[in-house]
Amino acid sequence: MSSVKVVRFKDFIRWDTGFHFGTQDLKSKFKLEYLEKILVPRKEKIKPNEYDGITPIVAKIPFSSSHIELRKELKTRMDMYAVYNGDLLVSNINFHQGAVAICREGRIYASTHYQPYIINEEMINKEFLYLILKQSSYLEYIATKRIKGIKTESKFNFIKTLQIPLPPLSFQNKIINDLKAMENEIKILQDVKIGIEKEINECISKVLEIDTNTQVLNKTGTKVVCYKDLKLFDYKSNVVELNEFVSSYPKYKFSYFLTRKLNRVKIIDKTLYKRVRVKTKAKGLSLRDNVFGENIRTKNQFVINKGQFLISKIDARNGSFGIVDDELDNAIVTADFLNFDINRNVVNDKFLIMILKTPYYIEIFNSLSSGTTGRKRINEQKLLDIDISLPLIAEQDNLMLRLTNIDKKIEKFSTELNLLREKIINDLSSK
Repeated sequence: MSSVKVVRFKDFIRWDTGFHFGTQDLKSKFKLEYLEKILVPRKEKIKPNEYDGITPIVAKIPFSSSHIELRKELKTRMDMYAVYNGDLLVSNINFHQGAVAICREGRIYASTHYQPYIINEEMINKEFLYLILKQSSYLEYIATKRIKGIKTESKFNFIKTLQIPLPPLSFQNKIINDLKAMENEIKILQDVKIGIEKEINECISKVLEIDTNTQVLNKTGTKVVCYKDLKLFDYKSNVVELNEFVSSYPKYKFSYFLTRKLNRVKIIDKTLYKRVRVKTKAKGLSLRDNVFGENIRTKNQFVINKGQFLISKIDARNGSFGIVDDELDNAIVTADFLNFDINRNVVNDKFLIMILKTPYYIEIFNSLSSGTTGRKRINEQKLLDIDISLPLIAEQDNLMLRLTNIDKKIEKFSTELNLLREKIINDLSSK
């Protein structure tokens, strides 16, 4: 659909489709108030030569969180504003993307690319203000009003022209109290989760009978290496020996509970395939993309299945492994990955991941990876020959069930919290 709009010459500076055809006005059953009446810019300026070298300085305001990140290095060559506890701090450059935060510190400094505002708390609950300013629907409204430009800053002359739905203060307070009550429930559950994870880590330390943060490699040693094996020679995997651990728990080779599966597949051009992203630092697996075979260069690949253990040959030493879930069932991987069926009568898959992500086993994976720098790969037989001690499967299952149940509760409350926020915004917007 197209249309014609007559624009005065002096208004060409504001010519963009978002401005002229976007949402210009908010709708609400409550009174709309201009931010000019709610916010007062704080103008206490500090020159670089006046800086005390002690007061924290703002590094950035993340879009996805409510806190202010502070610099590690306390130096400046710019003028700065003083920011006090309870102030609204706004990134002039990224205001339209939600870069706002309530200052929780006693006193900090921010460069002049930021602007601190004193909030009129007789009119508005500062947490309610923050809630509105972070909502996607309000950010769309800001984007419509804002002059486009990479370095265009949203200063007070612009911000004061924006409106905000303003219910009675008592109504605002109730909204924030309801949200905080749910956030507190989530915080309690997160604390319980931390306790369970600590219990699991203590169990792992007891099972291995070592400090899970300990190094596992001796620093010196001598080893006779066959001439033909020199191409695979590197310090860690050939000269240095692993410290053995002694455990009162049953010891198994990985080969006892991991069985390699080779389900080869020839890639067909017109068939749609799922590909996998294996994250480092034991962050697990996720869907990389869905792609037709004609766009896949490596035509010989392998199919993986739900419940299997998948590990990257190249990045095992960086924690690239995880368990295949429903979404990744029947996805494909190249020969740079190893996939195994797990004997769940011996090991709980989640407990296995908790053990393998300890520094102890990450360093073992590193020591068993050989080849040129940057392309070192772990050998399958070396992997399957690793020793591991495990508690009884019933103990593993019990610990991981408790952790899983807490995760489900946290997810449930987080979903309800997001739905409540959405309902609040919808109620404010409806007439």
